[in-house]
Amino acid sequence: MRFVVIGAGGFSCEVADMLDMLGHEIVAFLDARVTESMHSTTGRPVVRSLENLAFDAAVIAIGDVNIREKYLSLQDTGVAFPPLIHPTAFVSPGALLGPGVVVMNNAVISARANVGSGTLINVAAYVAHDCVLGACTHLASGVRLGGATRVGDRCLCGTNAVVLPGVVVGDDVTCGAGAVVTSDVASGLTVAGVPARPLVTGKASDE
Repeated sequence: MRFVVIGAGGFSCEVADMLDMLGHEIVAFLDARVTESMHSTTGRPVVRSLENLAFDAAVIAIGDVNIREKYLSLQDTGVAFPPLIHPTAFVSPGALLGPGVVVMNNAVISARANVGSGTLINVAAYVAHDCVLGACTHLASGVRLGGATRVGDRCLCGTNAVVLPGVVVGDDVTCGAGAVVTSDVASGLTVAGVPARPLVTGKASDE
């Protein structure tokens, strides 16, 4: 299958490696902001639009959740975003993956998990049974979600963050690296620490 990789930064190199391992062809990297220097030795161009490109599907190789959502809207113009799963990842046959989901190396998605469109499950992240993830969320490397947790749309769970079983995380939430989320988090908050607490003016709230 012929892919366009959306993004031309460092993460695009990791996604390109995955596509190569899966036997897909990379037509080009799409990024209006980045020069061709990062991919100048690969023989694969960096383009600033999809115009006049012949391709079958696209993959979003950008971690920012809002930018992921922006590019996923290209579905409305007919661009296909099939889920992509690294060969070393494990996805249960009973899990559901939406369009544009990317599952990186050594990640695990367990039974009856439901992962929303455009969500990124990064290296060695773990999604336990019955978890529900919203659209365009990013689980960074080493994140652990306990059973039956719910994480909303456009959330970022930082490296090695842990969300305990049954906890509900709202939309547009950021969980700091190494945070241990022990209770529900309302939409729009940033939480950090052990146990995780909302941040107020850069400090954990005492309330």
